[in-house]
Amino acid sequence: MFSDRSITGTTNNRPEFQRILEICRNKKIDLIITKSISRFARNTTIVLETTRNLKDIGVEVRFEKENIETMSGYGELMLAVLSSFAQEESKNVSDNLKWRARKKFEQEEFIKTTLMAKVQIGLQWNLRLKEFLIGIENQSGMKAA
Repeated sequence: MFSDRSITGTTNNRPEFQRILEICRNKKIDLIITKSISRFARNTTIVLETTRNLKDIGVEVRFEKENIETMSGYGELMLAVLSSFAQEESKNVSDNLKWRARKKFEQEEFIKTTLMAKVQIGLQWNLRLKEFLIGIENQSGMKAA
């Protein structure tokens, strides 16, 4: 089992992803089974280049959700189409989060992000003072920092 938690699939810079590729290059794995294209990578170029490189060294990748096997004749064509959807979905999510953050800043609302141990940090733009207010929230509630 290989899993990169909290690391975006839009990049190749994922330690576990690189580890499985290295093991494949060392001829210790000849089949990768992944839940879906979006779990493998959310960048069309990364999906296609990686699966081509793996195919060249005799490693097949199977995508369960999409029912694609990279060693099949139609595998690369389907990967190209469906991985572009995964990439676009990732871009839309990112754009939506950025839009939401901008709107919250404009309305002087806190933007919270969860960190380790159920602690949240919030940012609020104060239009009058033209500065950020930073807040930290734990289980007892938000406290200004």
